[in-house]
Amino acid sequence: MRPTEIVVSPVTADDLAASLVDAARMLTKAAARAASEGSGEPRLTGAQVEAMLAIGREPGATVTQLAEGLRRAPNTVSTIIGQLDRLGLVTRHADTSDARVVRLSLTAAAVRRMALWRGRQAAAVAGALEALSPAERGAAERAIGPIRALAAAIEHRAVSHPAGSGSDRAWA
Repeated sequence: MRPTEIVVSPVTADDLAASLVDAARMLTKAAARAASEGSGEPRLTGAQVEAMLAIGREPGATVTQLAEGLRRAPNTVSTIIGQLDRLGLVTRHADTSDARVVRLSLTAAAVRRMALWRGRQAAAVAGALEALSPAERGAAERAIGPIRALAAAIEHRAVSHPAGSGSDRAWA
């Protein structure tokens, strides 16, 4: 039996939420594993990839800015950046107007690595999509917009109601 033939019908909003999170996690991990296999490069952690993606979106960011965007403690992000620096994937350079400020950027090797990784990831997902029925592919395509909207709503809510604010038990 194919995994897609196992149908779990969430009954409550909490069940649906748990099923969506589990499905997203499974897809993300499977695609990342497929993209990393056979690359011959040291495997990066999810946090390292997340940091590299963020720096790629915002070259020149500081560790503090990166930490805010990633919603992580600055010392945690600093540790991740140190790891990436030692791997030759991130450079730290002084700000041109204030030498006390350290800016981050991806190295050319990191840009190449991320492009290859994205290509392998897309190829893995495209190959898996071919194994789905036309109806399943159509459902996956139609789900993209709502899933993006859901992610944006979660992000907005997390910003509006930070953990520990006591405004909502689900976010604490």
